[in-house]
Amino acid sequence: MVGASLAVAFIFNYPSGRLGDVVGRRPMMIAGALLYGVAGIGLAVAGSLPVLFAVRVVQGLGIAAILPSANALVADLAPEAERGRAYSWITGALLAGLTAGPAIGGLLSVIGLTAVFVFAAATGFVAAAIIPLAIPRVIAAQPGAPTSPATSPSLPWRNIAAVLFATGGPFVLFGAYETAWSLFMHHLGAADWVVGITFTLFGLPFVLVTPLAGWAADRYDRRLLALAGYAAACGWALVYPSLTSIPLIIFLGLFESVGNAFSAPAISAQLMSGVAEHSRGRAQGLALAVQSGSQATGALVAGALFGMGIGMPFYVGAAAGFLSLAIAGALFFVGAPSAPHPTLPPYTGGGPS
Repeated sequence: MVGASLAVAFIFNYPSGRLGDVVGRRPMMIAGALLYGVAGIGLAVAGSLPVLFAVRVVQGLGIAAILPSANALVADLAPEAERGRAYSWITGALLAGLTAGPAIGGLLSVIGLTAVFVFAAATGFVAAAIIPLAIPRVIAAQPGAPTSPATSPSLPWRNIAAVLFATGGPFVLFGAYETAWSLFMHHLGAADWVVGITFTLFGLPFVLVTPLAGWAADRYDRRLLALAGYAAACGWALVYPSLTSIPLIIFLGLFESVGNAFSAPAISAQLMSGVAEHSRGRAQGLALAVQSGSQATGALVAGALFGMGIGMPFYVGAAAGFLSLAIAGALFFVGAPSAPHPTLPPYTGGGPS
């Protein structure tokens, strides 16, 4: 059931992004938010496993409709020199939701699981109402020109391939965490609420650091920031299985979170480098498809790997990450042009201009 929405997102992210290039970003985002709201109602009333599975498919369709167009819209609105900071706000919003969601769900579950799903549905419907008001009509209503080899420039495939490799391997590791982390923590004797705290504390520094990470992505080489952050995450995966102290693991997780925070806006901004406006949804959909597919793969194999050995999901995920990062580094730097970034004022902690 958990993997159903990831699988649907993997299948539909690319066609959804391409459709957003044609019909416009805003219609896709509104449709996705409405689908997510309907899925929340469906979760509240589902009375059988087949119905529950169908609802999860609808939920995955909603996510696939929103994210490619939302990420492409950031590139439409923000100039190249400011995209790192712009994407940091998207990353911060996603992580804030993922951090607050478990706490809100836990509180509402005291009333009943139906309350949790109704609240989730409400977030989708509220988003669908806000999107038309928040997104400028001039930009949202202008669909991209249809692409054709004769009238549009080709996508910068070398850069896009490098981004796909830079995220593909690490996202296998992140997917493995979704399955194996709870098993690992329970093996060490952690209670369920402690496991929940580890996820919340991992997300908190991510949210707090993202403004600084976005500023760094606009000042320094985005390729280096992304590769270094993801490589650090793979390195931590090699360390965790050797530890037995739960407080120490939680403490070290804070440092891993900070590294990931610097990777996310940098790689999102790098993906849009050289991509024409009418192809941004397509590029974002392709990247999100690879990420969701890699994440689903990691989640599916992690349980079996854990049965082979406590550290196996961590080691295999880290190996996949290091291998794909090495390929990404070669594509980024071997025979490729440099990627200069403008010098910006010192970081003040403020929001985007």
